[in-house]
Amino acid sequence: MMCQDIWKKSVHVRIRKWELPCSKGLPLACRGLSGLEQSLDSDACCLPQSSRVSLVSFIASKDDFSLFSFIQGYLAVFCCCCCSCVISDLARTMSWIKEGELSLWERFCANIIKAGPVPKHIAFIMDGNRRYAKKCQVERQEGHTQGFNKLAETLRWCLNLGILEVTVYAFSIENFKRSKSEVDGLLDLARQKFSCLMEEQEKLQKHGVCIRVLGDLHLLPLDLQEKIAHAIQATKNYNNDVSESLLDKCLYSNHSPHPDILIRTSGEVRLSDFLLWQTSHSCLVFQPVLWPEYTFWNLCEAILQFQRNHGALQKARDMYAEERKRRQLERDQAAVTEQLLREGLQASGDAQLRRTRMHKLSTKREERVQGFLKALEVKRANWLALWGTASA
Repeated sequence: MMCQDIWKKSVHVRIRKWELPCSKGLPLACRGLSGLEQSLDSDACCLPQSSRVSLVSFIASKDDFSLFSFIQGYLAVFCCCCCSCVISDLARTMSWIKEGELSLWERFCANIIKAGPVPKHIAFIMDGNRRYAKKCQVERQEGHTQGFNKLAETLRWCLNLGILEVTVYAFSIENFKRSKSEVDGLLDLARQKFSCLMEEQEKLQKHGVCIRVLGDLHLLPLDLQEKIAHAIQATKNYNNDVSESLLDKCLYSNHSPHPDILIRTSGEVRLSDFLLWQTSHSCLVFQPVLWPEYTFWNLCEAILQFQRNHGALQKARDMYAEERKRRQLERDQAAVTEQLLREGLQASGDAQLRRTRMHKLSTKREERVQGFLKALEVKRANWLALWGTASA
């Protein structure tokens, strides 16, 4: 059942001295399903490689970290719909990568936004799909379907703004406590979406999109694990890895910089265990709008809030990085002092000897760390290759 309500309301976003009006028309699902998407052959929205969306991560979380298995209780499932009665033709129309130009007012606002520091990575907690369905008096399925469409539209906005990475909170392990029909329907939709994703490789490659699904995938049905692994394998070469600290590299998000902004919709002011480590120095934005009603102007508002606080956030990050270096240096100095004392040498003796020992200590530690991380990457790659081959 489609939401047939057609409404218009004026949305105003105040930026510096300008007030920008915009009109909000049909619900996104109505617009998308009526075939108003831009042609795949259109190059109008192409951006330089440096400004393309390079990562879309679907994450859900439940804090349960294990050093060797690296299972944080994350379950990555795409949460667009809760019911299984979605026909394949409908699923095909709901593209993951929507293409098209911004409107005149949107382009004007985007140019103002891009005059300041633009976040490289935004995380979304997409909350409010079911409340939106209740508000519109439609089935929950429709609320989640429009939630998926809103994600696709949001990715287009991020593409045009030059935001490189987007991470979304998709499905918590706690959601398995919902009714069996709801969970089964959601998993069925996930199968459809990842199958559809593989049919859009031309667009994924065009925009340099790299798909990563983060979480405890073993909780998913085997056939869905295969589809996810195939999607990750198919796009793994579309992005460059980012070097992080040891603990960061042990997390599922190890190839991504920490989010600059974490946005939660629906008015809830909590993180729900989502990216707790990664957002310790992020700009947290809580917006009252329900996720399917999210607009370009809501995104601009969040980015402006980030820009207002950018200096303080960057200062906090720099201070934290310096503090980590200082603590590591103190630990190395203490270890070298202990070595010298065990050998019967004066701890404050030859400065050159201390520097040599310090260098040797840090070099060996780095070798151990790199060996550990290499083994971890091999383990992860083997798992993906196994399921990617099985689904080919």
